[in-house]
Amino acid sequence: MAARFARTRTLCARIAGLIGAVPSMTAIVFAGLAVVAPAGTAGSPNIIRIVVDDQSWIGTSVLMDPANPRSGSDYFQTPNLQSLADEGMRFSSAYVSPICRPTQMALHTGKSWTQLQITHNGNQTNASGYGRALTRPWVRDGNRADLSAAQVVKEADPAYRTAHFGKYGTASILGNWGFDALSNTRTLPAAEDPKLMFSFAEQANQFIQDSVDADRPFYVEFHHNAVKGPAVALPETIQKYNDLPRGQMHRDHEFAAMTENLDTSVGMVLDRIRDLGVDDETYVIYTSDNGGRWLSSPWGGNPRNVPLFGGKDMLWEGGIRVPMIVKGPGIAPGTVSDVPVIAMDVFTTIADMAGSPYDMHDGIEGTSLMPILENGGDLPDGMTSLSRQHAEDGAIYFHYTNQPHLSSAVIDGAYKLVKTYGVPGPDARNLHLFHIGANPHESERLDDSSNLADEMPDLTAQLHQKLNDWLEAVDASLPYDVRDPAVLTWNADHLGPQDDVELDILRASLGTTRQRSDLNADGIVDERDLEMALARHPKTWRAVENVDYKDRELWTFPEDDASRPAHVAIDPHQPGLPRHALRFDGDDRAERIFFNVADPAGVVGLDGDHSATVEAWVRLDRLDRPHLVFESGSSDAGISMAVGDEDGDGDATDLRFRVRDAEGQALTVSASLDLFADPTQDFVHVVGVFSDDDSDRFAELYVNGALRGRAQGATGSAEQIKWDRFDRAGLGGRGGDGVGGSAGDSIPLPADAALDGDVALLRFYNHAIDPGTIAQHYGEQLDPIGVGVVGMSGMLTVPADRPNDLSEGAFERDDSVFVMLERRDRLSRQSQVDIVPEPDARYDDATNLAVTAGALPADTPVSVYLVQFDPVGDPASPASYIGRVTFEEPIIGVIVDEALLAQTDGQLGSFGRYATALRGRALSGDSFIRLSRDLRMLTVSGGVVGAEVMQIRVLTHYVPEPSALVTFVAVTALLARRGRSRHARSSSHGSPGTRRCPSVALSGPQPRSHASFRLTSTTSGS
Repeated sequence: MAARFARTRTLCARIAGLIGAVPSMTAIVFAGLAVVAPAGTAGSPNIIRIVVDDQSWIGTSVLMDPANPRSGSDYFQTPNLQSLADEGMRFSSAYVSPICRPTQMALHTGKSWTQLQITHNGNQTNASGYGRALTRPWVRDGNRADLSAAQVVKEADPAYRTAHFGKYGTASILGNWGFDALSNTRTLPAAEDPKLMFSFAEQANQFIQDSVDADRPFYVEFHHNAVKGPAVALPETIQKYNDLPRGQMHRDHEFAAMTENLDTSVGMVLDRIRDLGVDDETYVIYTSDNGGRWLSSPWGGNPRNVPLFGGKDMLWEGGIRVPMIVKGPGIAPGTVSDVPVIAMDVFTTIADMAGSPYDMHDGIEGTSLMPILENGGDLPDGMTSLSRQHAEDGAIYFHYTNQPHLSSAVIDGAYKLVKTYGVPGPDARNLHLFHIGANPHESERLDDSSNLADEMPDLTAQLHQKLNDWLEAVDASLPYDVRDPAVLTWNADHLGPQDDVELDILRASLGTTRQRSDLNADGIVDERDLEMALARHPKTWRAVENVDYKDRELWTFPEDDASRPAHVAIDPHQPGLPRHALRFDGDDRAERIFFNVADPAGVVGLDGDHSATVEAWVRLDRLDRPHLVFESGSSDAGISMAVGDEDGDGDATDLRFRVRDAEGQALTVSASLDLFADPTQDFVHVVGVFSDDDSDRFAELYVNGALRGRAQGATGSAEQIKWDRFDRAGLGGRGGDGVGGSAGDSIPLPADAALDGDVALLRFYNHAIDPGTIAQHYGEQLDPIGVGVVGMSGMLTVPADRPNDLSEGAFERDDSVFVMLERRDRLSRQSQVDIVPEPDARYDDATNLAVTAGALPADTPVSVYLVQFDPVGDPASPASYIGRVTFEEPIIGVIVDEALLAQTDGQLGSFGRYATALRGRALSGDSFIRLSRDLRMLTVSGGVVGAEVMQIRVLTHYVPEPSALVTFVAVTALLARRGRSRHARSSSHGSPGTRRCPSVALSGPQPRSHASFRLTSTTSGS
């Protein structure tokens, strides 16, 4: 054994001399380390996790598969790793991601990089990585709520000291994440410390020494920068390999020297735990973060990976199969396991090694390898496979989205299916099926003889379905073609599944004393803690459509209660609208990644059309301040919809839709939001359309289905408005650094602009939608236009489709008087009417309106109809009309005066646009209205001339059926009464343990009561 470590000890002595004058490593690296008194678990094992960079399956002298003589290098010498394998267990089929960061996060969290939405290393916010047929998913930063392995071991035994040395990459997002010490610094001269490998080993050794001196268990990770190229090694080691005969598999002497120096650094740590006498109570896990690079020649740089195909950045075996060795208590020396394992398993295995008392929570996909480690590498009797969440049969899955190797894969037994994304092969094929047993040969060519997809179609289809099922189960985000038309709808009745790791952990901890989940600190994790966790919801809002890309579908809310919108019950008059909304109080917001509608590279043949549509149903709480409804981008480039005071009248009632690019090209369109609607009373349908068509570039703004404004842009491809940048989007508040495209805006919004109101429905399109679609979407939310009309005669008729624009000349017919339901609702306030009708009465004298007028009280349930006649053109002589309509409900009010019609448009109307002059009906002579004895039939007669539009607003007494909300309240009250009755009866008999019915609290506006109808007249005797 002494000979085994001779090389290591010689180098360690040399390094010790170099650092003799360096202050204590504890003082440098671990200053301020919190001291945790040893507690609880006597004999907790020590754990060391070593991860190296870019080391291939054959990148050491250890045969990872002793049955395969080509599973180790014939040139590199790694005696310390060989000793580790001789004393422990090697895994012949250990798998990771094809690139470093996804693997790191899987090792840290036990979750697949696919579930974590980290399926490549990083994002490019310029044309790099774009200009391709498919757009890859955006990579997430990471979630602070996810448990790290360091946190898990501390939960198992608070006495653990934890440290991470080397490559980390998550400190800016996740902080220390359970580590008492973090270091990625050099502590030795660079010339004597290739790739910082000896600095990491020395720091780890000092931490281990301090832990043993304190009689505390340790958990140490160190993640090397070696053997990633370019090759750096000690000069004497390079000379050694330069003098050695080259191998057939590997020939690069500098790379060989770096590999041996790495092995030496591992030996330094193995020496230290042996010298400290803790070797037998320490687990050591060794693996790589991805496979080695793939080169056509074994000369220069990194070596090729034969017998494996491919390399780093690919889902072929050379990119994902890596060395893995585990040594420790209960592991038989010199054993080999052929059971396929994957990076997430390391997390769960470490939790098992440390003795974690808690069940793995939902989302943890790794499984403990201890049953294999303690059984000679084989599955125990009765266990047919390792079972993982979403992969209970032992299959392992991969998903990778770095350009140009966009692909997914599944390994099931001896077979592997690879699915590639992008331009398919012949006959639209994109599936590869390989037998990777004894001879793991693969090829990227679909017609290669190793591809068995055509030869074994049934197995191919079976594995393809399994792969698709797994991708769906873990919420994988797939690359997409930005040219494909897409629509995303957010409906407040359907928030979707909530992303809440803390809740997942809490649910797995019920009945335990787990401190992180004991929210009320009463010593037990129970239903009260669950209620507290659920009270923090909602955390996200998921689109109704599944576009196979999580973050395209998801709005996320800030963690702090002060900035998170509330999810409230609403009772809008539009029956098709959701019964819930997100309520923003002026300080709230939702955020998401940028909206991508075109390829930013602008390559010919790819999507250069930046058209988009934003559609929302919103209600405002106030009109004395600006509101930001939606934005994506930054101030110099983006898209936004806001409400402000553009006309300077002191009221924030001007709706503005704007797009702008970084070159300053912009289109802005605005309209008065409250001209025909009351946005504080009702939900208003607002739509902003931007068409980037080179032949017809424009921006349009619609309110309640009607076009209210249009701005024409310049034509030609040089005038494209490339608004869609990479800045985050915001709903109800700013998502990124600035309001999208707001620079130079006519409505200057403050930096803290936000929404004070509700959003019930939101849609985003990556294209411009047409007026017919907008009208359809608006009409779908309203009652059918003929509801409550039971008979018509003469010229009166119900239009086939609901119009949205009733302005002068917009809805003309010579032969029809249209009867149209506007809304069914309860009056939000008292409403004046020109006529409080009496049975069998005729009204033909405008001077008598003063004695027939009245007011309907607030909360009166009404159906509101508009009767309109607008003949084609402007007839010089009167165009006559006559007819009658019978309503299902009695008429309780009629409005004919032009001024009163305009005053009540917002309260009683629902059309997007009305005539602004020469509307209504002057009653005189042949121009009259008549009411039947039962007040259900209305007869109209008269004529219009010129630009006049005959309009009469008719209110009938609507008796609404109980809404779902009212029914819920009534049933809840009934159950509560019954519960109190049962409680009284059981109490009178002395029965113990009676459960009280829980009280129910509803947020948001409550349903208006069904008050009995009464009306107030302005004259006596009416």
